[in-house]
Amino acid sequence: DSKELNNRRRRAGELADIVLESPDKTRFAQEIGEATVKGKQNMRKEAMVMSLIKRFEATGMYSHVRTWARWSRWAQEPGQQIDLYKPDAVDLRAFFEQQAAGGPTVSQSLFRSFEWLERHMGIELRCLDSPIIVEYKVTEQGYWPKQQEELPLKAFGQLLRLATEGSPPCRLMAKLALRYWFPA
Repeated sequence: DSKELNNRRRRAGELADIVLESPDKTRFAQEIGEATVKGKQNMRKEAMVMSLIKRFEATGMYSHVRTWARWSRWAQEPGQQIDLYKPDAVDLRAFFEQQAAGGPTVSQSLFRSFEWLERHMGIELRCLDSPIIVEYKVTEQGYWPKQQEELPLKAFGQLLRLATEGSPPCRLMAKLALRYWFPA
């Protein structure tokens, strides 16, 4: 599907831009530096994009782009003196601590996303193994996610009918409801 491919390309490009913004601070610094000297930086970015498109879904890549955006906003707030690409453990802990207020699984999701960025994009967040941060790798004890309620079969049938046969506003609302119950 061309829409999905375009979405993957956009997300992969955003991830490549994160790396190429400060390539000297990544595991690929030498390789990217050589490509820049030879005038091949665009080819390098395209190769990164194509590799990501082949290996990852757009929604997963988007999640990692959003994590980086969240981290960037926090680290660049007035008064902060934080290296985005090589933070120290105390700064990263403060970030996780503040984000944890958003819910019991927020920090764990961010931690996993940072691990992904480190593993697949070469961003060396070496402090993820620090004893003062590792606690954010797991969800709080005693937390149990709630199962989403089942959509009754009759309601499902009605939503399908409205999504195909209803007036334009009804079709839109039915499609949104179906997306909520059955995310892609």
